[in-house]
Amino acid sequence: MSCFPDTSFLCALYRTQINSPQADQYMGGLTGTLGVSSLLLLEFRQSARLQIRLHLNDRSKGFSRAEGQQMLNDLQIDLNLGLLTATPVDWSAVHQ
Repeated sequence: MSCFPDTSFLCALYRTQINSPQADQYMGGLTGTLGVSSLLLLEFRQSARLQIRLHLNDRSKGFSRAEGQQMLNDLQIDLNLGLLTATPVDWSAVHQ
């Protein structure tokens, strides 16, 4: 069975939270690469940027620019290393 992650999975990988140990365990047991869609990558990147913006406006919300940028950098490193692979998706088929 192949899995296709969602944004919450990527958030658990790149920012420590309650589900991070399970996400790390899953990635540690993966024998190949994990496919991600272009939409998922966009959603994750935009989510990180939104949290940075929220934090800039109100320090009790979101997370710092440094933390958000580190998340984005770590994502790009994993893409460059091939741990994550941008998988083409036939969006018209998905929408049907």
